[in-house]
Amino acid sequence: MSSKKDLTLLLIGKTGMGKSATGNSLLRREKFDISSNLNSCTKLVERGEKKGKDFTLTIFDTRGLFDADTDKNEDTVTTVKHMEWLMTECPKVDAFLLVLKSGTFSQEDAEVIEQLKTIFGPNFIKDYCYLVLTHGDNYEGTIPFNEYCAKSTGKFKELYNECDKRIFLITNKGGYEQNSPRVTQGENLIAKVQAWRANKNPYTDEKEFEGAALARKQLAFDADKANITKELRKAIDELKEEMTTYENNNTKPSTDFKNKLYLLRNDIKQSDPDPDTKNLQLFLEETNKLIRKADSLPKESSNCTIQ
Repeated sequence: MSSKKDLTLLLIGKTGMGKSATGNSLLRREKFDISSNLNSCTKLVERGEKKGKDFTLTIFDTRGLFDADTDKNEDTVTTVKHMEWLMTECPKVDAFLLVLKSGTFSQEDAEVIEQLKTIFGPNFIKDYCYLVLTHGDNYEGTIPFNEYCAKSTGKFKELYNECDKRIFLITNKGGYEQNSPRVTQGENLIAKVQAWRANKNPYTDEKEFEGAALARKQLAFDADKANITKELRKAIDELKEEMTTYENNNTKPSTDFKNKLYLLRNDIKQSDPDPDTKNLQLFLEETNKLIRKADSLPKESSNCTIQ
């Protein structure tokens, strides 16, 4: 009898949705720290593993998005960096478990979805995501949950359809004894994901994630643009001041000064996610102008002696 396919899962979603508790349910133990409020406990990516009878389950619990303790733009930049680091540690992912809280789907939730699609690629929801709704014990509908989702409207209905109606309601409450409700739910979710991903290629760092690199870099740039431009302005103004001294004395700029100009130009090019859009064109032009001035010094004297 052949072994089931080993499964690597990424838990993603907004802070306070129950990602860590869901990970614990799947691993059948308290591996991931759980926050007692809406502040994120998962500041870094955490990894958990469970070896089953015929397959190994690996789970990565990622930091929550829209952390209440963090500035929104700073949170975006940090999230991009974390996900880029994560994909180097975990270059192949079988499925993303997108964790939401049942009963609510806000504008902020919709923004998180769009941000994740920018980070991981426009098709990652459609091709690689399974929706997991926590706090299932709070569901008070009079019809089966899947039927309730099918009759929903708005942004949640769009998300439900986009992931091809892959959804699971979980409570994450109780102990981890064999056949307990919590363990049974966790095993059922694993089985559903395994059945869905059987014979399908994983999401990879070198293909899907790399394909979203430009959009991801632009996202981080837009979030950090104020800081980037502030630092570049400061660096250029300092070099302009130093250049003025060389010009007034008509002396050749030092090698160290020229190196600083070349390094700054390289930093500007590296910081611009898409040179075609010329996000930092003004700073690049100013730096090139300084380089040309440095190359032109010292200027020859205009005075001449008549014999």
